[in-house]
Amino acid sequence: MRTMWIAVVIFVAGCMSASSPGHAGNAALLHFNRGNAYCEKKQFDRAIVEFDQAIALRPEVPVAYNNRGNAYFEKGDYDRAIADYSKAIALPPALADPYFNRGDAYRAKLQHDRAIADYSKAIALRPGLAVAYNGRGSAYSDKKQYDRAIADFGKAIALSPGLAVAYNNRGSAYLDKKQYDRAIADFGKAIALQPADASAYNNRGNAYGAKLDYDRAIADYDKAIALNPDDARVYGNRGDVYLDQSSYGRAIADYDRAIALNPKDVTPYIAKRARAVAQRCVFICGTLLLCAVLHIYLALTLATIARKTDTPKAWRAWVPILNLWLLVQIAGKGKWWVLLLLVPIANIVAIIIVTSAVAKRRSKPSWWAFLLLVPVVNLLVPCMLAYGGAKATASKG
Repeated sequence: MRTMWIAVVIFVAGCMSASSPGHAGNAALLHFNRGNAYCEKKQFDRAIVEFDQAIALRPEVPVAYNNRGNAYFEKGDYDRAIADYSKAIALPPALADPYFNRGDAYRAKLQHDRAIADYSKAIALRPGLAVAYNGRGSAYSDKKQYDRAIADFGKAIALSPGLAVAYNNRGSAYLDKKQYDRAIADFGKAIALQPADASAYNNRGNAYGAKLDYDRAIADYDKAIALNPDDARVYGNRGDVYLDQSSYGRAIADYDRAIALNPKDVTPYIAKRARAVAQRCVFICGTLLLCAVLHIYLALTLATIARKTDTPKAWRAWVPILNLWLLVQIAGKGKWWVLLLLVPIANIVAIIIVTSAVAKRRSKPSWWAFLLLVPVVNLLVPCMLAYGGAKATASKG
C-alpha cells in the first residue's frame, strides 16, 4: 500500500479546523476512514466511493486525494492516481507522501525522470523517509544507473535497517552489475527479514544461476514457487536452469506452466520451449545413433573374433544377451559367467577376466584386458582383438 501513515492525523486536523463545520467534518472523517478500511481489504472500488464522499465534503484537505490516488494506483489506473496526487500536492500543507506516491505512479508508467524528481522532492520534505530513497533507487536501477541506485538503497537501509525490500532491490542492482556474491548476501538478508517474500528467493535463484550454481538456484526457485505458485517468471527462470542442465523434459514442463499462468505474454517462453524441444530431439536422436554405431562396431568385432577362433554361431554377436554368451564361449568360460557380466561392480572384474581369456585365444597379451579400464583406449580393444593378425587356439565350446 502507498504511504498513508500520517493521513488520518492530517485529515482529522483539516476537518477540525476553524473553518470546518462540525457535522460536515465528522461525516467527511467517517467516509475517509471507511475508504482506508476498504483499501486495507483491497476493495478499491468501494474505497474510491468513500474518498469521493470525503472530498465532496472537505475538498480542501489533501490527504483524501492522496488516498484516493492510492486506490487508483492499486487498480492500475496510474493516470487518475497521478491526477489525485497532483491535487494533493497543490493543496497545503506540503506533504512528502503525495510526491512519493506520484513518483511510484510515474515509475509504473516508465517515466523514470519524473519519478526521480518526485522522490527527490519527497526526500527534501522528509529526509528520513526511507521508502523514498528506495523508490528513487529503483528508478535509477530502471535507468541502469546502478551505482546511484546502490547508494540510494544503502541510504534507505541506513534509515530503516528492517526494510527488506531495500535489500532485495540492492541485491538486484548488484546482480545487474554481475557482483553475484554481494547480490546473494543482500537477497539473503531480505529473506531473513521477510521469509515469505517469494521475489527474494527468485532473485537469489537468478544470482546462483548466474554463478552456475544450479542446485542452489533450483532450490531457491522451488521455495519461491511454494510461496507464490502463480508467478510465471519463476517457472521461466527455473526452466532456464533446467535447460542449461540439459534436463529438457523439466525445462519444457516449466515453460508450459509459465505460458499457462501468463498466456498474454508468452514471447519469453515460446522460443526457449522450442529450443528445449529441439535440443531434446537432438539428444535422443544422437544417443540412439551413437548406441547403434557402438552396437554395430562391437557386434562386428565380436563376430570376427568368433569366426577367427572357430566359435560357432557368430550371428549371436548381434543379439543382446546372446552376445554375452558368445563372448564367454570364446573365452572358454561356463554359462554362469553371463550372469557375472550382468551384475554391477562384479561385472568389472568379470569382463577383465573374460577379455584376458579372449586375448589368449587370439595369441595377444592378456594385459590388454586392463586397457578396458582406460577411457577411449577401451574402445580400441575389441578392434585390436578382432583384426590383429594372429593364429587363434581352438575353442573348447
